[in-house]
Amino acid sequence: YPHVELFVAAEYTDRAVQGLQGGSLDVGIFVMPSNTDGLHVEPLCQDELVVIVAPQHPWARRRHVQWSDLATQVLITYNHASETFQMTQRELHKRGVSIQESMEARHSSAVMEMVKVGLGVALLPRWVVRDDVQLGVLKALPLGRGGVKRQWIIAHVKAASLAEHDRAFIQLCHKWFPHLMTDSEAQPTPEIA
Repeated sequence: YPHVELFVAAEYTDRAVQGLQGGSLDVGIFVMPSNTDGLHVEPLCQDELVVIVAPQHPWARRRHVQWSDLATQVLITYNHASETFQMTQRELHKRGVSIQESMEARHSSAVMEMVKVGLGVALLPRWVVRDDVQLGVLKALPLGRGGVKRQWIIAHVKAASLAEHDRAFIQLCHKWFPHLMTDSEAQPTPEIA
């Protein structure tokens, strides 16, 4: 589709949903929101949120971290407008866990750097921290015994008829997006059709 211009808007989930509903976006890829009214939603893949700590942190030798453990640490959070932060807050509230001290950063790279220098712990997707964990500059621990999974989706407005290039884009996302969130060694690279 050489005459189609692709515009990518990096937005938080609620803004992406608003963009779809308002007609400024044709297709959205994001973590499953609490409200999908008027949207056609297709699951893409799941990822896992992990607790990241510096290698010298007392938790670095643990197998996993409990939700209640988070109350004892400074929790470095990704932007409060993100669906991940909202999900984390709901889970903490559900478990009766109150965070005493937290810091907010706007980018995951800033969160990782703050953890590396020992300012606190954080929850980030395993695929985001994979390279730093492999280098040994961060440790990633599952939260709870089963870990915390997030569902990624691709969505468009139900009533809207999709152009052929939109359908092709969705098909490519189904093929490639799950690969981006898994360990490259564990998952074969999809072949381009």
